[in-house]
Amino acid sequence: MAAPALTPSADVLPDAKGRDMELRDLRAFVTIARVGTLSGAARELDVTQPALSALVRRLEEAMGVKVVRRQSRGIALTDEGWLLLDWAHTILHDVEAATEAVRGSGGAEAGTVHIGLPPAVCAGLVPPFFERLGRCAPGIEVHLSESLGTRLAEELQLGRLDVAILFDVQPMPGLHVEPILIEEPHLVVASDHQVATRRIVGLAELAEMALVLPSADQLLGRLVEGAAASRGILLAPAHRIDSLSATVALAKAGYATILPAFAVREEIAAGLLSAVRIVDPVLEWTPHLAMRRDLANPRGAMVVGRLLVETALALVRDGAWEGRAHARYRPPSDPAQPVNDAPAV
Repeated sequence: MAAPALTPSADVLPDAKGRDMELRDLRAFVTIARVGTLSGAARELDVTQPALSALVRRLEEAMGVKVVRRQSRGIALTDEGWLLLDWAHTILHDVEAATEAVRGSGGAEAGTVHIGLPPAVCAGLVPPFFERLGRCAPGIEVHLSESLGTRLAEELQLGRLDVAILFDVQPMPGLHVEPILIEEPHLVVASDHQVATRRIVGLAELAEMALVLPSADQLLGRLVEGAAASRGILLAPAHRIDSLSATVALAKAGYATILPAFAVREEIAAGLLSAVRIVDPVLEWTPHLAMRRDLANPRGAMVVGRLLVETALALVRDGAWEGRAHARYRPPSDPAQPVNDAPAV
C-alpha cells in the first residue's frame, strides 16, 4: 500500500504571496531538518519521498527563497532555512500552547506532558507513578522517554521534554530545578560474590575487584573516581559501560559494579544480586526534578512534576527506595515566576 501524500487541511497559514502554508508542512520541515535526509524523514513521517520533495518546493515557492541544499549525503539548510526552522519551532510551540490552554480552561488538568527518566529510576518509579497519575489526574496524557541524564538534559533544553528527573544537574537557563532526595550508590555484586553478605565495604577494596563502571563523562563515573582520587585510591575498571541492562548482566556474571540499590531492587529481591554499602568515603548523589519554564501545558506539567516527586518520596518512606528526602525540596510554583536557574548540588 502506497504511503499517503501530504494533502491540504484546515491547518493552514497564509504566506506573503497569498498561498496556503500548512502547519503540517512546518512539522514536516522540522522533521526533515532534524533527520537530515528526505528518505529518512519520509520513513519517519510515513509519506513518500516525492511527497516530501514537493513539500519542500511548496515551502520554497511560498517563501521565495531556497531553504535546503541537496548534498551527496542528504540535505543541508540554507541560512534562510535555518531562519524558517526557528520560526517553525516558535509557531508550532505557540499553536500547541494555545491548544493546551483552551483544553485546560475548564479547570481540570488535561493535555500532554513529555517526561524523561534515567534508567536508574525508570522501571521502579513508573508503575506507582502511573497508578498515582490515573487516580489524581486522569485527564493528563504522559509521553515517557528513558535515557541517560546527559541526553535528558539536552532534550529538556531543546524543548522536547517538559519534565525530567536528572542526577547530573548543571546551570541551565530556563529550567526550574529542585533536589528531591539523597541516595547512596552501592557496590552491586552477584549473590555468591565473596563480599555479597557483608554490610559495608571500603572503597579501597574495589581496586582489587573486577569492576565495571560507567564512562568518565557520566555523573556516576565521575562521582566514583572523584571519591577514589580524594583518598589516593586507583580504580582500574575492567570495562566501561553506559547501559544499565548490560551492567546488571555483567554483575550477575561475576563482575562488581556501583549502582543505586533502587535500580536493581527486583534482582536483589529475587536473590540474584546483593547491594553492599560503600564507606571510606560514603558516596551520595541527588535526583532532581527539572522542569522547563516556557511550558506549553504549565498546569499539567506542574501536576506531573508534583506526582513524580510524591511517588518517589512515598517509595522512600516505604523503604522501597533507599534514601532520604532532601531538605531543600519545594514543589514547583508557577513557571512564569522567577526562580533560580543554577541550583546548588
